Amino acid sequence: MTIKEKHEQAVIEYNDCSKEIIKLKKKIPFFIGVVLVLPFFHPYIPGRWGRPPLIERMEYHEAVIFGFIVMSITLSIFYSWKMDKLKKKLRELKLTKHLTENKLNK
Repeated sequence: MTIKEKHEQAVIEYNDCSKEIIKLKKKIPFFIGVVLVLPFFHPYIPGRWGRPPLIERMEYHEAVIFGFIVMSITLSIFYSWKMDKLKKKLRELKLTKHLTENKLNK
């Protein structure tokens, strides 16, 4: 692969990665909606392997609060992990793009 092809590939991947970051940021309202709505239905969903639903083991308001806390923590960890991963890839591609651009100009 020549320097020019590496540069073109780095530019394309850089643009794709920046678009993915924008898409992830646009999904924030959806994530907030899921965290606000799903805990109200979560207590009625039965557990795995025939375990009773959460509503049978604790009060409804406790189950909703528990579901809200678990879902908000899980979603925030997932979002920060995914965003961090994309930003690291973006920095790597930016460096690759810069280095290949310097080699092309020489």
